[in-house]
Amino acid sequence: MTTGEIIFAVMVAIQGLLFVVGLSIIIAYAIKKLTKKSDKLYLTAFILWGISPLFSMIGIFFEVFL
Repeated sequence: MTTGEIIFAVMVAIQGLLFVVGLSIIIAYAIKKLTKKSDKLYLTAFILWGISPLFSMIGIFFEVFL
């Protein structure tokens, strides 16, 4: 494996992890409907879930150019 392929694999793994963590927090919040304090956690979960595709895009950049 080249360095670019290794970086790509790591970035895709990070993307999958952030996607699963963000989605699980969103589902847990939707089921529990906790206090206002957890609204920040809900926002954090959406941010994690939303930025997860960026990691695979960065990984593709490194795979192509390394």
